[in-house]
Amino acid sequence: MAYIDTNILISYYFDEDENHEYSVKIVEKLRSKHKQMYVSLLTIVELFSVISRKIQQLKLPPHIMQLDEKARIHIIVKQILELLNPAVISDEPELSSINGFRGFHVFAKAVNLAYQLKLRTLDLLHIAYALDLASKGLVDSIVSLDKEIQEKEPMLQKLGLKVYR
Repeated sequence: MAYIDTNILISYYFDEDENHEYSVKIVEKLRSKHKQMYVSLLTIVELFSVISRKIQQLKLPPHIMQLDEKARIHIIVKQILELLNPAVISDEPELSSINGFRGFHVFAKAVNLAYQLKLRTLDLLHIAYALDLASKGLVDSIVSLDKEIQEKEPMLQKLGLKVYR
């Protein structure tokens, strides 16, 4: 059971991605062990963001190129999710205190992790989502191509999350 970072999804889908072969090996290894893959809504938002920014450079089939840009982006995201078939975890409406303010509980978890992990915001949020899923017994690891996340493996293991390689 693994939380999948956005970069794995993208590199798995696009053959021309420099990390494609590595991502294929990881995904196939997870599948061979019958491990469910999970993503958060943050992952979906990040997929739309990355594809939107890179849509002009991507090699797309002619039948997709004929569509308007918004339709192309939606189709690519849909195809990525269908290809990898991860479970998409919905956000819980649970609120927590964040420095005296009420906010989404995963953001509070990220705030509490920030001083330890010192990661960029999206990486920190992915880890907060993965740890939230781990606390529910849904995942035991995170899969990411980010070197910064991989370097935090000892700390993440102490928090109960393996970094899958």
